Amino acid sequence: IVCPLNITQNTEAGLCTATISFANPTTSDNCGSVTLLQTSGPASGAAFPAGITMVNWYATAGASNTVICGFSVTVTDQQNPTITCPSAATANTTTGQCTASGVNLGTPTTTDNCGVQSTTNNAPANIPTGSNTVTWTVTDVHGRTASCTQMVTVTDQQAPTLASPGNQSINAAAGT
Repeated sequence: IVCPLNITQNTEAGLCTATISFANPTTSDNCGSVTLLQTSGPASGAAFPAGITMVNWYATAGASNTVICGFSVTVTDQQNPTITCPSAATANTTTGQCTASGVNLGTPTTTDNCGVQSTTNNAPANIPTGSNTVTWTVTDVHGRTASCTQMVTVTDQQAPTLASPGNQSINAAAGT
């Protein structure tokens, strides 16, 4: 029995699979016909998932002589996830602070052909006054990433306070 060579292919656009076709192993026996049986893996022409799949075959001939061969099908995810950031956000400073905490940044929209593992951002817990850029990053289940940026503007709406020292008595200098 001689199996096909190992196969490597990228996932199909928008899918986490690839359609893989392969020839059956070739067989021969000195004493007659050979019965060939695929024992693992999808059939030729089927969709194989991202990752490594083993395809194994048994060949039986004559007096129950059996041999085995196998090959691997590696389907690689080469598609990056996508991310669309939330619209710009605005907030006022937290009372008594020069920063804003608990700012509602919204939620980005993410997609991936094989699945999103995580979505994170680099916004600090206390965002300073002014214009700030927040970077959002999505990571798919195969470690591929994509990023986008969101503007966050924090405005100081708190009026300053002035404390009077109270009434003061001052003696005028002589001659003035």
